[in-house]
Amino acid sequence: MRYRRLGQSDIEVSEISLGCWTMGGLNWVNGDPNGWANVDEAEVKRAIDHALDQGVNHFDNADVYGNGRAEQMLSRILGDRSKKLTIATKIGWFPGTAAHAYEPAHIRHQCEQSLVNLKRDVIDLYPGFPR
Repeated sequence: MRYRRLGQSDIEVSEISLGCWTMGGLNWVNGDPNGWANVDEAEVKRAIDHALDQGVNHFDNADVYGNGRAEQMLSRILGDRSKKLTIATKIGWFPGTAAHAYEPAHIRHQCEQSLVNLKRDVIDLYPGFPR
């Protein structure tokens, strides 16, 4: 696996990341399902372990993937290994949870929920919005 420096930081991430959307299963937006059904946690664990065996050290997640279940599952499967990895997560569009999903108070709330879901004190990469 090849690695690259992340921006101006000292963080080295694998050129291949494991995206976590499918891990969460369905998420519900205003009563409509979105995502994947019938997620098998044992299969997800095999995929994560295989990625780690290949040198993947970066996982991309979001609070909306399975309404938080993807973050929770990643945390559960990685356990203490999480400390050695780069975890990115982001906020998604939750219609109806705030006047606008990208209001600062809502973003803070979702970030704090992601910290709980990921069982971390920090999120390594939390993409922002262009000014």
